[in-house]
Amino acid sequence: MVEMILHETGPTSILQASSGIEAAMLSNDKLFVVLAVVLIIWAGVALFIFSTDRKLDRLEAEINDREAQEPTAGKTA
Repeated sequence: MVEMILHETGPTSILQASSGIEAAMLSNDKLFVVLAVVLIIWAGVALFIFSTDRKLDRLEAEINDREAQEPTAGKTA
């Protein structure tokens, strides 16, 4: 169907063949703004998860070091 539209009216009429909301978003470059905002949000989420993972790794290492340094007098086998 897209090929028929391109052959009949040319490549510039793709906006006319699109749905109303899609045509409005593409005509004013709003689609790219939405895409940029979504990508920024996903990058923020990824950075948050990465930094939280690093903090957890440090805490786990600190706990393991403290357990290794404790005397074994209080532990029962």
